[in-house]
Amino acid sequence: MSLLVERHSRFVMATIDAPERLNALSSVIYEALHELLAATEQDLEVRCLVLTGTGRAFCVGADLKERESLNAGGRWRYVRRLNEIIDRLDNSPVPVIASINGLAFSGGIELITASDMRFCVQSAKFALPEVKLGIIPGDRS
Repeated sequence: MSLLVERHSRFVMATIDAPERLNALSSVIYEALHELLAATEQDLEVRCLVLTGTGRAFCVGADLKERESLNAGGRWRYVRRLNEIIDRLDNSPVPVIASINGLAFSGGIELITASDMRFCVQSAKFALPEVKLGIIPGDRS
């Protein structure tokens, strides 16, 4: 599980690479995304950030297996950190393009809505399954 980052002249391609978990946002991936956003904000040569996923999913949101393993305080920090990253993405001075290659659920939809432009394959599927799990969609508390 990682975030693959490729620099192409004046744009950066960031690929969430955890296809076995449908690109769920583990703490490793969201910390790498946080570091990438910090770096692109400082790099005046970067004109665009493209965000996509590996395999059949763009991103299915939080890694619920990782989140389940945390105590209440750990879950709170996990959600807060994800919210910080979504806010940072939303306020990025560098335009962000979401290249949606498949499934986009929950936090994946938040990544998409925080992006400036969105492009998707015709077979992309979008959902907010949190309701069935008893979780508030976009828990930005």
